[in-house]
Amino acid sequence: MTIMAKPIYTWKKNLKPQVLLDKLSQIVQVTADGKVSFVGWDYHEIIVALENMVEIKNASRDLYLPSLISKAVTQSAKENLDNNTVLENLNRLARDHLATKIKNYRVLTSLSLPLSYPQKKFKVGNSQIHIVTDFPKKYQEQRNDLLSQSDETSKGNGSDSHYAKVVVYCKSKSPYGAIKQALEDLDLWRGILCIFTNPQMEMIGDSYKPVNTIRLGKFHTLHEENGNAALNKLYWFEPNFVPANNAKLKNPELLLKNTHFFINTITEHKDKSLLTEGVVRYVRSLDEKDQNTAVVKLWATLETLATRGESNCDAISRRISFLFEEYNYHAQILEHIREYRNSNVHSGLENQNAKSFAFQLQFYFYRLFLFYVQSIKDFKSIDEANKFLDSPKEKNKIKEEIEKLKLALKMHGKE
Repeated sequence: MTIMAKPIYTWKKNLKPQVLLDKLSQIVQVTADGKVSFVGWDYHEIIVALENMVEIKNASRDLYLPSLISKAVTQSAKENLDNNTVLENLNRLARDHLATKIKNYRVLTSLSLPLSYPQKKFKVGNSQIHIVTDFPKKYQEQRNDLLSQSDETSKGNGSDSHYAKVVVYCKSKSPYGAIKQALEDLDLWRGILCIFTNPQMEMIGDSYKPVNTIRLGKFHTLHEENGNAALNKLYWFEPNFVPANNAKLKNPELLLKNTHFFINTITEHKDKSLLTEGVVRYVRSLDEKDQNTAVVKLWATLETLATRGESNCDAISRRISFLFEEYNYHAQILEHIREYRNSNVHSGLENQNAKSFAFQLQFYFYRLFLFYVQSIKDFKSIDEANKFLDSPKEKNKIKEEIEKLKLALKMHGKE
């Protein structure tokens, strides 16, 4: 009996990749010796669309879909450009890639940390993060060579030379998996730091200055263990970089304690991937210098946590307001932000008060996240915690629910 391996990739439901593959069939050329080429610009448009049609939720972060889908299509062109053949080749390539050996990588970057940050080495997720005075020479030389080739677009927007230098040690089966893992783990840690160090509100300030106090430097370079660049001349840069002053800490030891508590709790949580995603999306939202964009992204982050897999438009306001004694007041604050978010998404309307909305959403994100972290022993999952937030708020209604549950116990002989 042959056991079929569970596919890593599938096509998303309700989409029709065959329509695009039929178009590719019209522009493909395969020579007698098996060389494949595509005529015209349609190929690039189609490849991007096919990539978006692939369901990736079960895929490892070590896999880089753009490269895999391109290779799968090229191989299928020699056989048959139908959706089944492309999917079979895509999964075969993915399995072959996952069978390769894990390698050590280093990501060099910088952060607007206090230069006197009290801890220099620590583990977050699958990465080791080291704060260093200077990058090791073998990495620095390669980094300098990479960045010397950067264009004016990535060089502009101010300096980050005063930032703290950071080396992230990680392991992966691919360079793309390494950079994704390293930046995600770094942003998990950075996000927790920002929860405790970001200002709660800003009465007077620059409306186009990001909310986050601890921000990434302009450039990130990826290196192999021997110092060489992991992907030829490729480096990463922050397109919306805005320089920040080095953050100031009022109580470094308390910050370390809170950060360790949050990260350790997330690590132990059943839904650690969801909580990690929430923190990463939170911190990346408040990196935005366009506050209208920041609000839309941060609201989407709250949706990911508080209404996972639901199409319940008023659940966020109802559930988060449950955490407060003045729940009607907080529900209205959240509702007015939701109205703004909807007007921004659907009609492109912007608001000069967007930064105030971003600060308000940051506050609600913190309270919701704190609830998840502190109630880890009370609820088995985030979904169970969210269900609790749907409980009635009024004393008499709570008593009514208790009486109903007692009746249910009595009916089933459990009393």
